[in-house]
Amino acid sequence: MGRALLITCLGSFIILGMVQQAVQQRQLTMTEGNVETFSISHAQNATNSGLELGLQRIFHDDNWEDYGNPWVFPIDDMDVQVWVDSNSDYPEVVPPNYYRIRSEYQVGSRTLLSFAYLKDDVITPPVHGAVGYYGDDEEARIYMTGNADIYGHDTNPSSHPVAGDGPGPHLPAITSEIEEDILIEQKGNSSYQGEPDYVQQELDGHELNERVAMYEQQKDPYYNPADLGTPENPKITVLEENEKLTENTNAAGILIVKEGATLELRGTFSFEGLVIVQGTLDIKGNVKIFGAMMFTDNALLEIEDEQEGDFSGNTEIYYSSEALRNINNFLSHRFDGTGLVVDRIFY
Repeated sequence: MGRALLITCLGSFIILGMVQQAVQQRQLTMTEGNVETFSISHAQNATNSGLELGLQRIFHDDNWEDYGNPWVFPIDDMDVQVWVDSNSDYPEVVPPNYYRIRSEYQVGSRTLLSFAYLKDDVITPPVHGAVGYYGDDEEARIYMTGNADIYGHDTNPSSHPVAGDGPGPHLPAITSEIEEDILIEQKGNSSYQGEPDYVQQELDGHELNERVAMYEQQKDPYYNPADLGTPENPKITVLEENEKLTENTNAAGILIVKEGATLELRGTFSFEGLVIVQGTLDIKGNVKIFGAMMFTDNALLEIEDEQEGDFSGNTEIYYSSEALRNINNFLSHRFDGTGLVVDRIFY
């Protein structure tokens, strides 16, 4: 019996030892799990803080676009990376006129994320091509003769320090609801090139007219070509009477030719920004336009020889995202509710 009791006691000690070892192992596992959970939670908080620091830089530093990508913010003992993604970088996930601010930190094989979408509530309307016709009247015409060229490939303006291609995606040369062979009449060596050259789609003329009304509320005085602005000081110019420009002119801003008015360009003329024609535009000179040109519905126009626009001579019209960005940067402060605004945040 004593031998049996000894065996029983020995077995009990072994079982108790096994239970104690299991408990200790469980406590160790729980401790490691708590440490990992704490580390991930701490890192996620740092990632969220990185996003907030990135947003603060955008809203309070006018030169935020000059910083390299990514931005690195030291938070506690971690270097959090913040990326600024644009539509040209990730067109499948970042809509036009939006930025995605993405904060990241790596914990082991796990990437912690938080991000925000910012909407660039710009003062310029959506641009669908170097030249757009915002109407459906099949009597409208774009009449191109001589060496007139329209380019939808994004091109930096003459004032830009870097010549050549711009940073944005390339657009069509011409966009309109009207069929291509009806809207456009060509003679000479004229051409239009883009990606693609021509797109037939409906454009919102009502929105464009609303923009024109908004611009008119903030228009600048105009007395002579010197009042048309410069890339460093762009202006909003509204022409309500006939105007003929024959002097060499370099201008920038938003230029609107109202219904009943005709703008004739006859000298060497360079313009950076947005041109909106509700009247008649007649170009017969050495003219370069960087940005975008828009024609409103034919019913709002007085047309010479049934021509929407008369492009002749050595004329070049380029889509330029940088020229449009420049006027947005300089002129948006005149209008309420414009600029970068937070659309969504995901922590």
